[in-house]
Amino acid sequence: MPVYSFEIFENGLKSEGVGANYASLHEMRCKAVQALAEAAMDGVSHYDDQQFYEIAVREENGRIVYTAKLSLVGPWSFAAE
Repeated sequence: MPVYSFEIFENGLKSEGVGANYASLHEMRCKAVQALAEAAMDGVSHYDDQQFYEIAVREENGRIVYTAKLSLVGPWSFAAE
């Protein structure tokens, strides 16, 4: 089974990559999207109006085989007091 490593970037800052075995490209993609969503959920506690997330999935040889991006833009629609 191939080993893929995930590298997650939050607002351009890279977190440590995590490697795992996946039976198929479909399974790897599903886990990558799930990891990206979880990173965004963890980042919701930040008070920035803009958050940007990206995941890059690499094969064992280092080649990137999948990327996904997620952005959260949530400006206030009224003047906060």
